[in-house]
Amino acid sequence: MSFFDKRTSLIFVLLPGFAGAQNLGTKAEFAGKTAASTGPGPFLQMVFALGVVLLILKFALPKLAGKLHKKIVTPLNSSLRIEESAQFAGGALYVVSARNKAMLLSVSSTGVQYLADLTDEAPKPPSPPLFMEVLQREVEQPEIPVMAIVNEDSMDRHRAQEALARLARLVG
Repeated sequence: MSFFDKRTSLIFVLLPGFAGAQNLGTKAEFAGKTAASTGPGPFLQMVFALGVVLLILKFALPKLAGKLHKKIVTPLNSSLRIEESAQFAGGALYVVSARNKAMLLSVSSTGVQYLADLTDEAPKPPSPPLFMEVLQREVEQPEIPVMAIVNEDSMDRHRAQEALARLARLVG
């Protein structure tokens, strides 16, 4: 628990206001006073008003903002994904994917309703492995590259030497 919890911050905000409580009303002798003769009263009033504004900003505004804008958030690794959403006056429509099924849901103040199944008939082909998965697999069990076996009958030595010379020029 921190030093400035709710009660402590409330005490620090209200104490200056109570110290200048006699000056919180109307002032009877305003015409004769100058700014130098007023004392700490206006400063304490300002600190009290600032404290009230800060309390409103800290406690009331987040609760009000939470009621104005509600959004569904899912973690990054979750199998539950929100594909699309649309807002309307009474709530929202969501296209949600969960475990290879797509569903249309209606969310309103009364609850959540299942509207339709939007799953494709043909299952999606498995996605290719990620680069890091391929790299990890190759580090653990490297595959031996298959060397092309050149049949001398199909390719004479002269063409092979020309190809090697061209490769040497490209590399070198």
